Amino acid sequence: MDAHSQLVNYFKKTGIHDFSGQSKGRQAKRLITTWFVTKDDLIETKTSVYRPETKLGDPRIWIYNLGKYAEPWNLLALFAHGDELFVVNTSHQGVLHSADDPSSPLSYVLDILTGAKSDPLDDKFAEWNLRLLRSFFSEASSGEEVFLRVDRDFLDQIGQDIGGDAGFIEAVRAGPSWLDRSLSFTRHVIDLVEQREKPSRSYKDPGKFDPAYRGVGAPVYLPYLAALVRNDSITAHSYYSRLEDELALMHSFGSQEMTRVELAWEDLQNWTEANEGRFGYFRLRRLGGYRLIGVPRSQCILKPSDIENLPLAFVQAQVKAGQELSEKAVTRVIDELRANESLFSASFESALRIPDFEQPIRATIRTAYSDWDGGLPAKDNGTLGNDSENVGGRSTGPGIGLSVVADEPLTLAAVWRLHSIAHEGRFEISCGAITWAGQFSGTEGASTELSDENQPSLWTIAERASREDITFRFKHFGTDDTDPSTRQLTLEKKLLWVFVPAYDLDSGRYELREGDLPGSGSVFLLAPPVNAAHLMGYLRRENPIHEKIKALGLPEGWIFVRVDSCESLTEGQRKLPDGHGRPRPKPRVIRFVGGRSIRRGYSRMYLPYDLPTIELDAPEGTQIERPHGIELEEVPYTPAEGAERLHFKPMKRYKIRLSSSRSASYEFRAVNPNGETLNQSKLRISGIGGEVVDVGQPLSLDRIGRAMPSDEGLSGALLSLDEQELFDRRDELPKFRIEEKYLGSYYSSEEWAPSVSELFLDALAQAGSMNYGVARDLMRRLLSSSGQAGDATLMLLELRRAGYLEISKTHKGHIARIHAVRPTFYSLPQSTSCRPVWAVTGTLRLSHWEALTNETGVWSVYCHRAEALAVRDVILVIESEDEAFIGAEVLEFQFSKMPCQAIIEWAADLGKFRDETFRTTMESIGRAQDSALRFNPSKGLFTATPSGEYCELWKVQDLDTGIDNVYVLVDQMRFAFVRDSRWGVWLALNEFAKWISERHGMEGVHPIPVTYQVSSGTLWLPARISPPHILERALYYCSGCAPHVVSLMACESATDLDRICLCEKFSGQPLFSANRFYSDMANGRWLGYRTVPEPVARLFAEKIGAVLDKI
Repeated sequence: MDAHSQLVNYFKKTGIHDFSGQSKGRQAKRLITTWFVTKDDLIETKTSVYRPETKLGDPRIWIYNLGKYAEPWNLLALFAHGDELFVVNTSHQGVLHSADDPSSPLSYVLDILTGAKSDPLDDKFAEWNLRLLRSFFSEASSGEEVFLRVDRDFLDQIGQDIGGDAGFIEAVRAGPSWLDRSLSFTRHVIDLVEQREKPSRSYKDPGKFDPAYRGVGAPVYLPYLAALVRNDSITAHSYYSRLEDELALMHSFGSQEMTRVELAWEDLQNWTEANEGRFGYFRLRRLGGYRLIGVPRSQCILKPSDIENLPLAFVQAQVKAGQELSEKAVTRVIDELRANESLFSASFESALRIPDFEQPIRATIRTAYSDWDGGLPAKDNGTLGNDSENVGGRSTGPGIGLSVVADEPLTLAAVWRLHSIAHEGRFEISCGAITWAGQFSGTEGASTELSDENQPSLWTIAERASREDITFRFKHFGTDDTDPSTRQLTLEKKLLWVFVPAYDLDSGRYELREGDLPGSGSVFLLAPPVNAAHLMGYLRRENPIHEKIKALGLPEGWIFVRVDSCESLTEGQRKLPDGHGRPRPKPRVIRFVGGRSIRRGYSRMYLPYDLPTIELDAPEGTQIERPHGIELEEVPYTPAEGAERLHFKPMKRYKIRLSSSRSASYEFRAVNPNGETLNQSKLRISGIGGEVVDVGQPLSLDRIGRAMPSDEGLSGALLSLDEQELFDRRDELPKFRIEEKYLGSYYSSEEWAPSVSELFLDALAQAGSMNYGVARDLMRRLLSSSGQAGDATLMLLELRRAGYLEISKTHKGHIARIHAVRPTFYSLPQSTSCRPVWAVTGTLRLSHWEALTNETGVWSVYCHRAEALAVRDVILVIESEDEAFIGAEVLEFQFSKMPCQAIIEWAADLGKFRDETFRTTMESIGRAQDSALRFNPSKGLFTATPSGEYCELWKVQDLDTGIDNVYVLVDQMRFAFVRDSRWGVWLALNEFAKWISERHGMEGVHPIPVTYQVSSGTLWLPARISPPHILERALYYCSGCAPHVVSLMACESATDLDRICLCEKFSGQPLFSANRFYSDMANGRWLGYRTVPEPVARLFAEKIGAVLDKI
């Protein structure tokens, strides 16, 4: 068939295929996985897209087996999603009507096209089954043995947003919605095994909810098997009675039932083998001495603390990281485990003594070894708690970093270096009366800021650490308005500091950072006075290639040495004088550094939106062989002359680029110049849910502000064509008359130098989209190059506020991907000298800024820039609208008419948000509840412990990543996760205002009064309660500028008991009055959104459940 122009454009827009870049001929054709959508089934086929040698190479499409599905003159609807195509024959009777059935194939297709399947399923049993499948049996486990390691903590992690462990038990008790609840646990398991191959009509095949499992007959009984494993992790005794109590079984469950249930374990093994290990291999193993419960018990013989301590046995068994692990090597490891069994949990200690346990232990060792980077386990010495009892090796407390201040003469300054306790926000660490400050940005930790004043104190503390442990107070300030979190950190007693060269992305300086003894290149050793003689004795005795280094900034009595050619160090030379008495292991050649990771079973997996960096610890000339689907980009750095002379050369690092965010497993190999493989490392990628829009997919926002993989919503200032046409016919808003001098500075491209944000937008425009980690690190590099400080994540959010870019998130609300937006002109509710005023948004190239000034007869250009890092807010005074539209076409800009009005009318309101959020609630959020912070609506801060008197917004730790937060609405101990905390803030504010309005003397605070200055059209809000971004964008588009930010305080002279007078903090000049509802928020930053027409302001207030307070 001919691919007509509309189809060609649709394929290009959705990213499934671009005919314009395709060569002619059969050899260039491409096959696309395709599905015929019938009333009852999805039938797989292929579609060939090609350009023939004849007929000018006009695009063609050939759908295999189409004749079996359609007849001439049938009307076919084609839908593209990801790299798959769906074909719906709308002429077939009943197909379109089947969309009303939630279980129909067409309903499934429509759901994935709109992103609906990213939300948790109403059937919680099916949702938990999908979570367990993605956790254990994904393509990240391809070719590996999989253990169903389940305990209560793990269930809290993977199902935090659907009730955690308590929600899991509730789902298992309820069972699948399509089975008779009166049937027994055993009968349910057997029915699900049978239905895997012969499904009933209402059977919920996982392939209907995740394309990765489409057509493979994935099991649906995993929650039942997981419940058996979980039960064994709780108690080693009274297994059956405990199971009956936990699951509230109506039928008895004993050894006979366990024998029948074993059919599911066998089926799981058969399923993984039938798929040839695509999702990993499950082996039916049985721990000796336990004929029946030995199967679930074999899945969970190691605790998390055991996994963390396994590297001790690897080192003592003298196995090397990244090599093939022979059976003899595994035996040596097991011997070491038995010799040091006191370091491990009681269950593992017991299993080591039973010969029948050896096979599952050997399989577990192989899995854990594949993740080992060659280092020793870290000791988490913070007071937040850890169930491990790790010993020796790398400390996760504070360490020293040496920053290169000057090359000649070499001058070093000491800083404190922290591991990745958080990924963003400022922090302080204190010891005694001395405090150091710094900022987290990324997942590789952070250094404190250089301080000449505190250098002596730092070295005094470091010298004390050679005699005793040192306790620090750590305080972290989040990026939202939250009281700082605190904890204690311990700098362990240290006789020798081991440093490796590094380049600090944020400061742009070379540093020496504490690390492992590398396998190649140079390492730097620093000994305090008490251990200086031991270091010199080691150098004389072992005689490694070394040089003693003199540097300004080091205290007297400290010894500083560089050891070269670490690749040639003998075992004796790797036994450093550090007091541990054992050689330092040789680390893995290919290491994964940073990134967000989670643990699934015995394996560590990385999240695709924040990938680690590859660090290559190998001699010069070593190359990395990358697998298909991966791109590597070497991280550049420019060595300073003195740093190069002193071998301050960081190891090579590579950024990882994925072509897809799907779950996968990738193996890298390090190959020397002779072609020999030095090392291999496996990168496992965990799939993610939520509104994440993948590479090549269109993106827009729905009415609540969630990203969706279609162009049916809002993108920047542009609504879909259908929506925009409705708003274009509305009456025009009243316009503010603005004097030209208030529009900003006259713009001249000759005086322009691009800001950090504008450089970032230029790169994003070329890429189309970036995963969050790449975008964040690019912004950090641009900040470093400019010599300016800033928070990369907050800058990305600021760019989204104005529609310069869009952001898609995971189902927990974490930023996952950054997307470009088409450059757009839009009209403002302003005029100057009877001329209309436009503004600019979208992801602009650098050339766009210059091009704007070339159309001098069409418009005059003015600009604001709130700060040096930000994008200039460009304002166009239009001389001729007809010519301006022509100029927009020439520049390839879109145009949006009065988006401030269109967006505020189109967006959802607080009632819609509440209805959607509380449609599915939970009774628990697991152990995260213990450390929850409550949003205090009176102060607008996360401060207090939960009270439970009205609907509240909580901030809790993400139990999966450990370094993120998630937000939960709580109403009478029913929990609902929210992805945009700003909606949650305003819901909590409204509930609080309603609650206090019932108290005597608090009338008039509900609905919440929003301050609005009629004369200037300025709408005022405390910055700490800024609105949801979808609504805030409408306010931004009223002026084309960021809101005015001003520090205010309550004036003492205020006399009206119902109102507070607000004055500028520094001048004391009164600015306006506000309702007393804001009394506790008066002191601080306020946002002033300018030239907001009253109809927009009124509708904005209604959307957030408030009313206008006109002054």
